[in-house]
Amino acid sequence: MAVARFEWKRDQRLWWVPARLIGGGFLDRNGRVIPSGSANVSQAPAWLTSRKSVSIVLGGRAYALADNDCGLEIRDPQGQLCGTMSFINCRIPPQPGFDGTVPFPMSSKGFVTEQTLVSWPGLLR
Repeated sequence: MAVARFEWKRDQRLWWVPARLIGGGFLDRNGRVIPSGSANVSQAPAWLTSRKSVSIVLGGRAYALADNDCGLEIRDPQGQLCGTMSFINCRIPPQPGFDGTVPFPMSSKGFVTEQTLVSWPGLLR
């Protein structure tokens, strides 16, 4: 049996978590698709690696791709753009949970001394 081996390191800028993919497998930090039960690693399509984070949304029927612009791109499993969402005043990219809830800390004026967490339960269910 072939086994894919990966070296997990802590990046100085960010602790990266592999992104789950619709249908199984995951996307690694180098933009490779690692299928479930296989060692056949392939390069991910450009649309899947164009933004910093990837989440499965809409009950497993789409991806939400986020970046530092406080926005989300919603794409079907083939990469077709289905829509976009914009959030204002966010400090980090929005990262929806599998249940469609979108939580993230909001920014206040200047330096943040208190953290306010905003959550939209089931927004991308």
